[in-house]
Amino acid sequence: MLLETGKIERFANAGNYASYCRCLNSTYVSNGKKKGEGNTKNGNRYLAWAYV
Repeated sequence: MLLETGKIERFANAGNYASYCRCLNSTYVSNGKKKGEGNTKNGNRYLAWAYV
């Protein structure tokens, strides 16, 4: 996992790292209504597999 992540300092906060690991939903919500989905394959697939 360390080799796949690289330098952790390149992420501004924990949320950015979680997004890179594909651990977050990719839904767009505005005013409590779902507006769309997308970009589900963005990030590191190996880290996504390791965390799931």
